Amino acid sequence: YIYEEIRRLASEGEQVILIVPEQYTHEAERKALSVVDSINADSVEVTSFAHLASGTGKLLGIAPHASLGAVGKALIVSEILKKSNPLFFKNTSFGGGFSDVITSSIGEFKKYLILPETLTEAAKKADDEVLGMKLCDLAEIYAKYEQTICNRYDDTDDALTVFAKRLSESAVYSEKHIFLDEFSTFVPQEIALIRELEKQAKSLTVTLCCDTGDKNPTLFMPTADTLRLLRDSIPARANIKKIEGAHFNSPDLAYLEENLYRFPPKKFDGKCGDVKVFSAANPGAETEVAAENIISLVRGGGYKFGEIGVICSDIGAYERHIERIFAQYKIPFFIDEKKEVTGHHIIRFILSALDVYTDDYSFE
Repeated sequence: YIYEEIRRLASEGEQVILIVPEQYTHEAERKALSVVDSINADSVEVTSFAHLASGTGKLLGIAPHASLGAVGKALIVSEILKKSNPLFFKNTSFGGGFSDVITSSIGEFKKYLILPETLTEAAKKADDEVLGMKLCDLAEIYAKYEQTICNRYDDTDDALTVFAKRLSESAVYSEKHIFLDEFSTFVPQEIALIRELEKQAKSLTVTLCCDTGDKNPTLFMPTADTLRLLRDSIPARANIKKIEGAHFNSPDLAYLEENLYRFPPKKFDGKCGDVKVFSAANPGAETEVAAENIISLVRGGGYKFGEIGVICSDIGAYERHIERIFAQYKIPFFIDEKKEVTGHHIIRFILSALDVYTDDYSFE
């Protein structure tokens, strides 16, 4: 539905922005290029929330301060902890890794639009004395952190909040049709931004994979909650359009979708051919069976490798087995996980070359 709409709007000369999660931008660009001739800011643009915020800041001529990364934030928090006198965390404030925990907590506060004053008020209302002390400590550290970076640094966790504020003061997206795809939930920071985008854009469409009925409320509960949140946040122009999914062409999958978490369970009376279950002794054996099935689908089922996906509950437990066994079966694959950029062989080569230069070609 999304890409057909993008194709239609692009053919009419309209400007479109497709916002997807950060890790999905490449795949979304590939899909967009299958329906339009090119991707650029004047026709169809594929981006994420973070890149959209960064690009809009440049477009509006906002002069950024020095960007504050994870290491910089941890250093600032460490200095604050050394100079503070916490009520509850006084015995742990200098422990290893504690500054990272506080830094992560501050990041979460910002995503959920929680201010230091909010924590202070919550501490006053807390029935539990220990909880109140913790909240007081967090509020104090959070407030000092904000005072330290104010007008000096740009915290990456503030990017979307600042973007939403700047957006309310401009009309930079008034000629755009905006689509949000592949999301299942939004944090309050993103909801506030969506609200501002909806006020300004020609149209805003959000796609969610859920059932609006009551067939299986448990299965779709997180996404259904997101749907209700969006409907409450944008009540004036919120319209829901139900799109039947292709999986309903399979009676097996349609039944599974309706009854996966139902109790008591209902027996499937039809002939099951699209859902298969097998038990293996270990992850290696599971991967072996998966590889055999993939080869069977490609050789005898008319499928391509790119049309097959493998979903794991814990990618870390299966990664080494997938790399070894899929290589043996000559199955091309890509593991969707974040890796440190310094672990890439090209980056390591560049860094090593720079080390040679900075060390003046030393043999030591």
